[in-house]
Amino acid sequence: MPRRDGPQAWLMGVYILVSLLVSTILTTAASDEPTFEPCGSSSWSWMYNSEGLSPCEVWEWVSQLCPSEESMSDCVCNTVTYSLWAACMLCTGESAANFSTYSHNQGCVGKSSSPPSGGADIPEWASLPLKDGKTFNEQAAKHEATGTRCNFPLL
Repeated sequence: MPRRDGPQAWLMGVYILVSLLVSTILTTAASDEPTFEPCGSSSWSWMYNSEGLSPCEVWEWVSQLCPSEESMSDCVCNTVTYSLWAACMLCTGESAANFSTYSHNQGCVGKSSSPPSGGADIPEWASLPLKDGKTFNEQAAKHEATGTRCNFPLL
């Protein structure tokens, strides 16, 4: 392979440098995107808040209201943020753990908190009591969100 000197070598170096810079910028921008995807099916549309955000996006947004990683439990150790998280798991095809497991995984053992304020548009259904005090009550949440009348007991 012939050695390149002069303007061609300089242009090749600039091309490589610009390519690396663009790649770095795109990678950094992509890492700033939300961790969760919106719900995959329109059958979950009742879970979205009035701003059109999925429960995954609302949960992530609420979690980001925490002042620091050390005080994360101050924001997420409550049934409202658990319900948002559980709804996110359901609408993305995952299973949702019970509140006890969620609390343990979030470092909430022995702690409780109120959901953070600060303009969060949290759907009303997220404030409903847990089913049997342990799990997200999808049925009750859907009835709350859609305004449909329920003629059976909500467990």
